[in-house]
This record gives sequence, C-alpha cells and structure tokens, in this order.
Amino acid sequence: FLEKVLGIHRDKLLPDFAGTTFDKWAKQQGLVQVEDAEAVLFPTCYVQNNEPQIGRDTLEVLERNGVDCKCTTGFPCCGMPAWERGNLDQLQKQAKEMLDLLKRNLKNAGINNVEGVLGTIQNPNLPANTIDLTLMVDVYHEFSHPYEMMQNICKALKPGGRIAFVEYRMEDPNVPIKLLHKMSQLQVLKEATPHPLEWVETISVLPRQHIIIFKKTGAKSAKSNEPTLP
Repeated sequence: FLEKVLGIHRDKLLPDFAGTTFDKWAKQQGLVQVEDAEAVLFPTCYVQNNEPQIGRDTLEVLERNGVDCKCTTGFPCCGMPAWERGNLDQLQKQAKEMLDLLKRNLKNAGINNVEGVLGTIQNPNLPANTIDLTLMVDVYHEFSHPYEMMQNICKALKPGGRIAFVEYRMEDPNVPIKLLHKMSQLQVLKEATPHPLEWVETISVLPRQHIIIFKKTGAKSAKSNEPTLP
C-alpha cells in the first residue's frame, strides 16, 4: 500500500506509532492549560506520534524539580525532516518560526522571564557564565557535534552551574527503545571527561531513564581525564 500510494519502498524501516498520542494523553491528564503554567512543553511530531513516553518523562523530571509544566497543541513542524535531509537553511527558518511562536505564547501568557535563543548544530549561542542549569532530556545522543556543543554549553554555565543528562538506560535491556537512543552511565561520564565538569550524582527515580548530573569546575587537568563510575 505505502509503495503504491506514497512511493515508500516495502522494505523501508518505519517508526512505530503509539496507540495514544501525547496530545490525547495530556488532555486526559488535564495538562493542556497554558494560561496559568510556569512552563509549557513543546512536543515534537516524534513525541506526539511515536514516543509519547519521552514527553511524559520530561514532565515528570520538571515536576520533581518543582516546576509547574503544562502542554499545548497545534505546533508547526519543528524542522527535523529538514535536518535529516541536510537542509540547514530550511531548518534554521523553521526554528525561527518556532521561536516566534514561543515568543507570542509567552506574551499572551504574561510571561516575561523566558527568552528563546536560536542556536546552531555546534553552539547554543548562550552568553558566557550566565546559566545555572542545563537540562537535556533525550538530547545529547542526537548531537551531530557533541564535543563542540558541550564545550559551548560549559562556557555558558556559571561557575558551579549544573548540567543534567536525562538518557534512556542502556544498562537495562528491558527499556523498550532502540539502542541508538540509549546511553549508559559510563558513556555519559566519558563524554563529560574532556570538559570542565565534575560528576555530582545519578538519580534513578524514572522508570526508564537515569538523570546524570555534573557541575562546572575549573579547567581540566591532565590527571582528571580518566572517568570513574561513582
């Protein structure tokens, strides 16, 4: 059917579709109420249709950190198809549209303490020494330039500022997600090694992900390059 109607080859691997979309789940939970929310989650098409658990886990992380987060609907494309085709100009255009939409929603909600910043594949374009916490939920393994991105994120952190990696546990074979979307704790520790970061703690309250937290320290010394499991 797909081959005849849409021209998609019969052997093409396609992602599974969730039985319940993220929007439908959020509505059932009474979470689509942006007017009085402290934060609003921007789900992607993939979270909406394929992996709604990512969105649920993100909400749980925020809730456990005391953040009142709600959801909304009707977002345009986030730009991932353009990214996968290598069309970076189109990707930047769609990212700008998303930021403009965010700005309008923030204004309508009377929120004036959030600022959207358009980054690149190597740099989030954040001012140096200004960030208290960087939260990356199922994000790090998707970076095409992880070293450069982490280098610039670290520059943006204040001394003592923290980075939280939230990644699906590779150590657990029962986590039902593809291997390329998982990271072990040791992998994350090794990825953090070249940067001025010190492991703080690993939190295991989520059913499928670990939360691995680092803080910014001084410059790395030659003796501090070998990671060790806590």
